Amino acid sequence: MRVLRHPEQTGELLRDRLDPWRAYEELLEYVRAIVEDVRRRGDEAVIEYTRRFDGVDLTEVGLRVSEEELEEAHGSVPDGFPEAVEEVRGRVLKVSEEILKKLRVEVSLGDASIRVEPRPLDSAGCYIPGGRASYPSTAIMAATPAAAAGVGRIIACTPPGPDGRVNPATLVALDLCGVREVYRVGGAQAVAAMAYGTETIRPVRVVVGPGNRYVTAAKMLVSQAQPQP
Repeated sequence: MRVLRHPEQTGELLRDRLDPWRAYEELLEYVRAIVEDVRRRGDEAVIEYTRRFDGVDLTEVGLRVSEEELEEAHGSVPDGFPEAVEEVRGRVLKVSEEILKKLRVEVSLGDASIRVEPRPLDSAGCYIPGGRASYPSTAIMAATPAAAAGVGRIIACTPPGPDGRVNPATLVALDLCGVREVYRVGGAQAVAAMAYGTETIRPVRVVVGPGNRYVTAAKMLVSQAQPQP
């Protein structure tokens, strides 16, 4: 084994860098401040963090994606893209429906019977990574199971690109999956906005979808929070 030593590395500094729990706690505290700020200040905080992290001024483009932008997205995706989305969505829908069937159980006990069945939540929020990349497959995987379960209101948040717009492929995929509210907001601020609501974004009951460590930490924090009175 080779031991490397650096004259400027003190024992305490090395312990800090090699201690994953310290880094984890620092991440949680950093994200908690963002989540609580959005909870308190709503749109104002969302706009501030989007300007800081994404370099986009939402006061100019708006938080919610417009119908005009959605129409432009449909006109800019490659030929055959909508058909491909529909094919994948159909497969995910079929699997989701089969899973739901397996969750329904009925047992007869003489004069009585017991039935267990899932009931859909009234709303769900889908976090779709974005910014400089496009993840239409994530949009399908996040929104379709909610639609299959019968969730009444499905929204999505996804980071804007440098020009302030959402990737057309992601927009088209969300539209074909029945998502009627799309917001150009990403990061921990998007999770907080969906969980607690802002002046523009009405809150949802559950937030799903992948993201970076900040998004993951925010999802964990809002899931542990006590419901507001």
